[in-house]
Amino acid sequence: MGSGERQAKFWGPGAKIWQETHEAYSLPVAEWVLDRVLKGHAMHVLDTGCGSGGSVELATQRGARVTGTDVAPEMLKLCKARVPAGEYHIADTESLPFEDQSFDAVLALNSLQFCESPQAALRELIRVARPGAPIGIALFGAASESDFAKVGSSVRKLFDSPPAIEGPFALSPPAKLHKLIAETGLKILESTDMTLTREFASFEDYWTSQAGTASTRYTISVLGEEPVRKAMREACLPLQDIDGRVHFSNSFHAVICRKADI
Repeated sequence: MGSGERQAKFWGPGAKIWQETHEAYSLPVAEWVLDRVLKGHAMHVLDTGCGSGGSVELATQRGARVTGTDVAPEMLKLCKARVPAGEYHIADTESLPFEDQSFDAVLALNSLQFCESPQAALRELIRVARPGAPIGIALFGAASESDFAKVGSSVRKLFDSPPAIEGPFALSPPAKLHKLIAETGLKILESTDMTLTREFASFEDYWTSQAGTASTRYTISVLGEEPVRKAMREACLPLQDIDGRVHFSNSFHAVICRKADI
């Protein structure tokens, strides 16, 4: 079973929940990236790990022609429904099904950290980008500045040994991503940190939303639902107000880069 099949197993079943409860949250980061990579109409943009299509829709609204890839067919079905004009492929970012120098801009928004070989994924982003084309990457910032990471850490402690899937903070803090970018032959043109907040009406609301995330589905498949639920509930207690609402503050980091020799 390849990397994509392993990921699709956990992302696919929760695709609709992801779209409805998580997607919109990080779109301000996607907006920041798109403001910098889309420099004209009719650009052909590749959105790798496009998920349920939020950034595909935003790029299309700005006049871009978008090709999206994801490992989960269920995610691409949602993309196709909202942006029928897009072109979609089931594919690992580590092995993209495109010719060299095919795209005017390439995106990896909240997806690179889930690749089993981010080095291979970055090399593929470089390969399919036209000379001088911008590559936009966004993911979580430092785990120390993200409440989601604190909840996730409470679950990781339940494992006897480190879980096979490192999860959404695999390339955090930003220095880790920057080092990888430099080692892969890319030059950072611009970067930003962004803190986003969100609220869930209750822990139950938050728990239901977690069915849309691969990391939670994976941990439940290994540990069972009750210990995962209990650990998350306890981790959320300091984040709840007197009315039971759960408040999260999370750091995101985004970069615009291109091949260093351009």
